[in-house]
Formats: sequence, C-alpha cells, structure tokens
Amino acid sequence: MTKKQCPVCGGVHLKCSFVKKAIGDNEFSLVNYVCDDCGEEGDFFNENDKELSKALVQKHLEESLEILSRLERQKRNFAGIERALNIPQRTFSKWKNKKTKPSAPAIALLKFLDVFPWLIDVADNKFDKIAADNILLKHVCSLVKKPGIDRRIIYYNDESQKGIAVSFFHTTTRPGAQRYINEK
Repeated sequence: MTKKQCPVCGGVHLKCSFVKKAIGDNEFSLVNYVCDDCGEEGDFFNENDKELSKALVQKHLEESLEILSRLERQKRNFAGIERALNIPQRTFSKWKNKKTKPSAPAIALLKFLDVFPWLIDVADNKFDKIAADNILLKHVCSLVKKPGIDRRIIYYNDESQKGIAVSFFHTTTRPGAQRYINEK
C-alpha cells in the first residue's frame, strides 16, 4: 500500500484528526489532515464527501416530513394536492409514514409548496394563467393586510394593454424615520 501524500508539496508527514460537525440534528465526523512539511490542511483525499452527502440527504428528508406535517396541520388534503399536481395517489402518505423516500426534485417541490402555498391553488385551477394571476394577487393582498399599509388594485383591459396594477402605500411612519429625514 502506498503512503498518503500531501497534494500540495508531496510530503508524507500527515497528521489526521476528526472534527465533529452537525447539519440539523445529525452529527457526523469529518476528516482533517495537516501536512507537517508545508502546513497545508484539509480533506486531501475527498473522504468527507460521503458523510456530508449522507447528512444532507437526512436533513432534506427531515425537512420534507416537517413540511408534510405543516400541510396536514393547515388541513390541506394530500389526495387533493396529489390530484392537482398529477402525483400518484398516496405518495405524500407514503413519504409521511416513511414507506418511501421523496426524490430530490420531490423535496424541492415540497419546499416550493411550503414557501408558496398558493401554488397548490394554481395547480388546482389547471395552471390557468388568469386564475394564477388572481390567486397570486389575493395572496399578496393577504400579506399586506396589516395596520399602516393601504393597498390599491387596479384591473385594466383595453386594446393596448391588459393587466393588473397593485400599489402599496405606508400610511404610518416608523418612529425615528421622520427625524432621520429632517436631519439630512
């Protein structure tokens, strides 16, 4: 067996140590080499790739389970979502019960649905562009229904242009903002 060499200087005087790391709740050890000849350090032989990959897969699986639980708490019907998105029946239930694991694209889809829950309604409306625009606007308006924000929605439809204009106005000023303006 050949002795491991430093990829920088070719030296063979390497010290190996392990560094504890965590991604989410998953702890794992990473290899770290230090060359006594040149002082360079790191994972010279790509030994950490497998451990990092395993930890990231586990974190993504945990996140997908959390998202599925949130969808359930929001009273979202798994069967309805699956039908709207053309996903095979009981897929979400299989993932939730750990009978199968979601693929990387499926995990990305779950994250999109978590961040943009209105996409479920868009899918339920067969991805109709006008319905999607209206759903998005309703969502935006619900986000800005807060004290201090006035919203105006203008629908226009004439020969030259079609669309929707939305504008938001802050009706209150943050404490200190007026003072900052006056000081300038």
